This record gives sequence, structure tokens and C-alpha cells, in this order.
Amino acid sequence: MKDYLVIGAGIAGLSLALGLANRGRQVIVCERSPSIEPVGAGLTLSASARAGLAHLGLGDDIDRLAEPPDPAVVLDWNTGKPLTTRATAKHLWETRRMSRADLQSLLLARLEATGLAELRLGKALAGIEIGAEGAVARFEDGSAIAAAMLFGADGARSSVRASLFGDGSPAFSGRVAWRFVLDHGEAAPLMQGFGATITSGPDDSLTAYTMSQGTQVNCVAITRSHEWAAEGWSERGDPAELAANFAGSHADARAMIAQAAKRPLYRWGLFDRPVAPLWAKGRAVLIGDSAHPVVPFLAFGAGLAIEDAVVLDRALAAHDDPDTAIRAYQAVRIPRARQIQEASRAQALAFDRAGQWDEKAPPPFLDPAIHEYDPVTIPFATDTHAR
Repeated sequence: MKDYLVIGAGIAGLSLALGLANRGRQVIVCERSPSIEPVGAGLTLSASARAGLAHLGLGDDIDRLAEPPDPAVVLDWNTGKPLTTRATAKHLWETRRMSRADLQSLLLARLEATGLAELRLGKALAGIEIGAEGAVARFEDGSAIAAAMLFGADGARSSVRASLFGDGSPAFSGRVAWRFVLDHGEAAPLMQGFGATITSGPDDSLTAYTMSQGTQVNCVAITRSHEWAAEGWSERGDPAELAANFAGSHADARAMIAQAAKRPLYRWGLFDRPVAPLWAKGRAVLIGDSAHPVVPFLAFGAGLAIEDAVVLDRALAAHDDPDTAIRAYQAVRIPRARQIQEASRAQALAFDRAGQWDEKAPPPFLDPAIHEYDPVTIPFATDTHAR
């Protein structure tokens, strides 16, 4: 029987695996895809995510690869006129932006360097059997792996969650996200000299910001859709369909969208579901989107996944009994996940009225309570001195 088995090689799964391996534990990471090709574009690392990654030994690497945010300037949908600067709160300056591909590659390299982790690709989960001393994962290729503990980090449409709880599938939110990356030289003239811009109308929005040490611009468009779209990162999008959604926007936004026809353009449906009321069954535990998918309007998905990984690893290190560790992890993380999920949904509504926010009722991303969280020091109810 193996020590630990992680299902899913995304940010959550790799972060947890690295924490376990750093403590001398042997871990197997199984990924359903036949190859690891870092996908996605830019992501935002919250202050809590940065603290968590530093705890995993990646602080210097993050300082080297990530960059501080530029103030995000909201532009009028029709004219492109600047309306307001959003990133004014002190805690927002503690966030960082970086390429998701860079973070995934960094985690993979550090995990390999431990010599204690094994990555197995093309392992699509068929089901899980829970036993008194662990869990057995059975895969569609007919193989099986028994482990003392199993961790489900396989995304919003989690096969682990379905096998453990059978609580249905996430619901399509009615929104589709589109991503493409431009060279800074071609995008900068369309950003009016700002490092980050948001063009947001009643139904659609376009966010653009610099990354990769100022050499690229990450572009994320979100549109309304009555048709279901696949969840994931790899479905190619139709540039003409995207352009049609922005036909009434200002000239710079239309020009930026037009550039998507010359670049790889990906789209995926945004799915939502309630935070799971329980994150574990026996010695099988959920982390990341498998437990709590969030819509991306708060830019907290990666941060929440890293928080999960660090807190769970700390709980296992602090408690000799795995069942006690699991309870401690759930007690700390479920309220936090609900907080971020609710704020992300509220932020989606704030996007729809960009430039018209009431100063007495600022949008959720400015709430200090969201940002004042440290996964490295937050105490467990059963052990306030756990690290």
C-alpha cells in the first residue's frame, strides 16, 4: 500500500503533493490526461497563496517569476473612457500575477526534485473503494492503486467527488470564459498606457493585464451564453463568435478582440455548485475545485487551491491520527471556501455594473476580510499551535 495518492495534477494536486514530499512522504500523482502540457494563461496569486507557496519552499521562485499588479482601470463600454481605478486597497498590492504554465512547471520541477513523487499519466478514474485503513482507486485501464490516504484534486467536474458522494454535477452558470495571450507590443497601444484594463458591459467583459515580466498581455473575455460549453482549458474558441459579442464596445476593445483570430483562442464554460458539506469519506479527501468550484470574477481560484493544500498538509503534520487531521482541515477550510465562493458570485454582479459602484458599498474584492487570511499560521480547533 502506498502512503498517499493524489488524483489530479493541477495547481491544487501538485501543491499538496509537494508539501507531502517535502516532509519525506512518498506520493503518487495520477492525471487523466496522457501528457502534462501547461495550459491556461495568467493567474492571480493572492497574498495567502504567496504565503502558502513560500511555505512550500517556492518563495524566491515566485518573487522571480511573478510581478505586482498594475491598477486595473475600468473603461466605459461604449467610449473607452477611463471611469475608475479599482486596485486602490493596500492588500491588493500584495497580490502577484504570473503565467499559470510557469507555476505548474515550477511545481512539477520541484516535485520531481524531491525524489519521492511519481507522476502517472493517462489514468482516468473509474471508482474508489473506501476501507478501514485507506482507499483503493480503480482506473479505466483496469489498474488499481491502494493508498493510506487518497486526495481528490481533479477539478469542478470531479470524478473523486462523484464516486464518494454521488451529489450530481456542477451547473452551467450561463457564462463562458475566453482566453488568449498577446505580445505586449501589439496590445499596449490598445490599453491607453495602463498596465491593466477592464471593459465591462451588462452582459460581457474584457480584462487585459501584463504578465511574464511585461512581455505579454493576458486577455480574458467573459460572455453570456444560453448554450452549454465544456468545462476545461483546451476547447478552441471561434474568433468570429467572440467578436460578435463585442461589436458594440469601444474601438480598442474591438481591436484587441480582433487580435484573438491570430492567436490560440480557448473557451470554456463556467460551472458552479455549492461547497460540498463534507470534504472527506473515510481516508479520501477533496481539495481545490473538486470541493468548492468558484466563478473567476474574484480571481481567487488558484489561491483557494493553494490554501487548501497547505492547510491540509499542515493538519496531517500536526495530528498523528489521520481522521483527526481530516476533521481539523474541514473545520478550517469549509467556512473559508464558502466565504470566497459567495464573494466571487457577488463580484460577478459587480462586473455587470462596472463604473457605477456605490462608494458606501464597495465591490467584494475590496473587502479586507477576504485577503487577511494566512494558511500557514491559521490555528486548528484541536491544536492552536499546529504548524
